[in-house]
Formats: sequence, structure tokens, C-alpha cells
Amino acid sequence: MSDLELFPAERDLRCDHGFAHVVSSALRDGLIPTTDFEFLPHSYVPLAASVACLEPEAEKVLRDHLTRVHTCLRTIIHAYRGNAELRAFLAVPAEDLVLADPKPSLDFCRFDLQGNRLGEVRIIEFNGGETILGPLTTGLLARYWRETPTVGALLDRWQAPESVSEGDTWLVDELLSVADAERIAVVTPAMAHDFVEFEVLKRQARLHDRVVFTTEPPDVDADLGVLVYPTSSVIRNRDAWTPMFDRVLAGDLALPNELAGRLIGSNKLCLAVMSDPRFRGLFTPEDAESIAALVPWSRKLGDGAEVSEVIAGQADLVLKDPYGAIGQSVHIGRECEPERWRELVQRCDGWLVQEHVAAQRVGPFLRTMGVGFCGTRIVGYTGLLSRHTVTNSRFGPGGGIHAIIGGT
Repeated sequence: MSDLELFPAERDLRCDHGFAHVVSSALRDGLIPTTDFEFLPHSYVPLAASVACLEPEAEKVLRDHLTRVHTCLRTIIHAYRGNAELRAFLAVPAEDLVLADPKPSLDFCRFDLQGNRLGEVRIIEFNGGETILGPLTTGLLARYWRETPTVGALLDRWQAPESVSEGDTWLVDELLSVADAERIAVVTPAMAHDFVEFEVLKRQARLHDRVVFTTEPPDVDADLGVLVYPTSSVIRNRDAWTPMFDRVLAGDLALPNELAGRLIGSNKLCLAVMSDPRFRGLFTPEDAESIAALVPWSRKLGDGAEVSEVIAGQADLVLKDPYGAIGQSVHIGRECEPERWRELVQRCDGWLVQEHVAAQRVGPFLRTMGVGFCGTRIVGYTGLLSRHTVTNSRFGPGGGIHAIIGGT
């Protein structure tokens, strides 16, 4: 079973034929402003001429493990308040917001995975803090590919079902399950107000006779909001955004993940909690089996991994800021000069140290797969193809996002 491939060659398609329809549909629907991907504005991501369909048996095993690991992340969030050792280990900034949150939740979450065979695929990162916008785009891409003669026929032959994220109103449906509201505020920096995902969300809302609008914190004129900021920004602006946080804690403003889910769930050290034997008592034997299957060796630098051993293990390790985002503050040992690695390790006490995970190679590209959760269910997958080892920061010619189709 461990040799099963997630993406066998016959299901991993580089499709120049049919891509013109995908691109023209994306242009029509505003996912891209131009077909010249070399000159896309910063708020757009290029599209890769690729679509992949998960092997059903492999996906079933993977999905079961992913769902169990997601349960483990929820366990950590709910255990935090009463577990002094866990609180000291995670060292969550702005902890007063976590402790004041009356209903810790994890409404939305994304896992990023690398690897292809079941025995080697691993979760390299959690994103338990932010609304899962990626499937808004890749769900539409999947729909476009289904409309093409060649890929559509293949998907029909494989009986590949539509994912939740291919639906017309799926994300608005999920938001309204958190709180029913006429107006939904997308709380985001002014520079991000033209992100394509927000336009897709606005179209979904109109089908529900709801209004989605963008705004900046701390004044949010709505009863339901989507906070689209890196968690590091939430921490940095803790005092300036007090009016918004006060409304959340009072129950006057609903935000997916509220505050505890975001501040704990996006802390990469949760991977170390799952991997470090000291915290094994938090999890069931079934949890432990899924952790062993999907979570790479992960430790906290200075509290589980000593500086000397991390320096010595440079070739096999990666160093990550617990609240880094978009590939920032990710240092791959084998790509660092020895002196640079030594300096980083000596300086970055408290960061996540993780076993290096090899990404699947697809021609000249490396693939990262994203898995989107709403509540406790998987709603869709995203694919990134990049010529760079930190795959979510740069793509290179021909790289970009692509549709991954599975049986969610």
C-alpha cells in the first residue's frame, strides 16, 4: 500500500490541448487579467497547463489519515487552555486573545503536502489561520477542464466526482454556516482588495442575495467577517485592532476560526507537538498511526532539538519561523552554506526544525498539494508547480496553480 502513487503517470496530465479553453474561461471569469503570465500583476497567480486526478485507492488512505491529523490539530487547540506544558511549548503570542476566546474552533484549515507515494507523502505545513481561498480558484479550473473534450472524457471514464469546491456557492455556504449575515466583510490590506478570489466570493454571495465587501481593520461594519491577513499581522497589530477583537470576543462579530483557532492552528510548532513523544498523551493510538504516516520528524529548536544536533544534521533538515508565511523564513539546510546554517540555527531559538521532505518532481517542476478543510471535511485540493524548492513563493516559466481532482 505504501508504494501506491497519488498521481500515477496516466492521471498526471500536462495538457497543452484544452489549455486554451481553460485560459479563455479564466480570462472571462476574471481569474487572470491577461494571457501573458510573465507580466501578471502581483495579485494574480499564473496557471499551469496541468490537471491531476488522485488515484482512488491512494486517496482513500490519504484522506483517512488527513482527517485524523486534522482532528489532532483540533485536539491541540482545545487542550491549550488547560495544559501548561503545551502552552509553554507553543509560546503563542497575544495569548490573552486565545484564553479569552469562549469557543475555540477550527472552521477552515489548509494542509500543504509534498511527496507522491503513500509511504513518502508528508504534511510540511498547516495553515489553520486563514480562510481557504485557494480552492476558489482551483475549483473553477477543475470545472473548466471538465468542459474540454479530452480531459472531460478521461474524468468521465475515471468517474471522478466533483469536489465541494467546484460548486457555485460553496465558500459562501460555509461562511454562512458560521453565522447567517446579509453582509460579509473581507478584512484585508488595501493592497489586496483586488485579489481575484474576492471577486469570485462576491459572485458566490450574489447567488445567495448577500453582499461581500472589502475593508480594513479595525472597524468592520458587518456581523460576519473573513480576516485575510497572515497570522503574524494579527500578532503585530494586536493592540491597534483591539476594537475588532473586542467585538469577536463579545460575540458581535463572527470570524471563521475566531481567535484561538487562528493563533494556535497556524503555529507550525503544532507539527512538533504531534511529532514529539512528550505530547503523545494528547492523542489516541489511531491518531498516532496517522501522525506516523503523514507528519515528518519535527521538533522545536532549543526544546526538543539541540543546537549542536541541528547544525550537524544540516543536509537533512529545514528551519521554519513558526508564524512565517508565503515561503518566507523557510531555510533548507542543504541549500545553505555551512556558516549561514550555523548562524541561523544559533539565532532562531524556538523555531520549527523539520525533516526535509522531497517534493514530487513533475518534469522540470516540483509539486506541492494543498488540502482544504471546512469544518471536519475535505472540500478540495490545490496544486502548485514551481521550479523552486520553496514552491509557494516563486513559480518560474510554465509553473503556477493547477487543478487536482479527487473524490471529496
